[in-house]
Amino acid sequence: MPLDSDKTDSVIAKLVQQQKNYNKLFLTKEKSAAAITVITETNINSGTNNIVGENSGGNNNNNNSNDNSNSNSVSGNLFLQFLRSLPFVNLLFVSVTNSNKKEMQPTRTSTTAAAEASSKASTTVEKQKRQSSVLELNVIHDEEKHLFMIEIDKNTTAALCYLPTRVEDVLEVYHIEIPSIYRNNGLGDRLVCQCLKWAELQHKLIIPNTHFMKQYLTANEVKQKYDHIIVKNEDEGRARMKQATTST
Repeated sequence: MPLDSDKTDSVIAKLVQQQKNYNKLFLTKEKSAAAITVITETNINSGTNNIVGENSGGNNNNNNSNDNSNSNSVSGNLFLQFLRSLPFVNLLFVSVTNSNKKEMQPTRTSTTAAAEASSKASTTVEKQKRQSSVLELNVIHDEEKHLFMIEIDKNTTAALCYLPTRVEDVLEVYHIEIPSIYRNNGLGDRLVCQCLKWAELQHKLIIPNTHFMKQYLTANEVKQKYDHIIVKNEDEGRARMKQATTST
């Protein structure tokens, strides 16, 4: 049933007073967003209960229980609709909604954590088995194809590729390929190490033109050991060769 003018004026007067209270609250910069949310929920609930109580009290003498419930529902809806039309109150409703969403986010259970730990342990064991198996494989040097390789199985091969340059006895390492599942198992290190040892025995110079090989020479502190066979480019290799010829 519709509200009479006196009760409507009373509702609006209470809303105006609450708006003033909210304005004062927003002017206080030191108040945190969490405090604003809590105060807003409390004020809205108390304001709704007060107005509903007044309406239901006025109707108890003249109407049955069904009329009371209808009046309460209308009053409460009008109050909430008016509140939501105010920009500052709508902002607070958004804040309350966002905080509720954060609280409803699923948390990790002990079962999930145990499953993840078990999966991680299984992966570690498989990696260790892979590593031990590939370390037993031999490095093969195919001079015709200009590569060092490790045959993991019939369809899987790790390889270091090089090519002769325009300068005699100067070689360029241009590519190293390790299958993704077998990376971080030391295959690249073994290929590079075998290539450097062979080049030293054959009096070759090496241009390391791959990121992995450059990292290996720095990280493993082998640059000093093989510094005499490492050159940056063909010009440096040519100069190094001339110097070696002159000294002999």
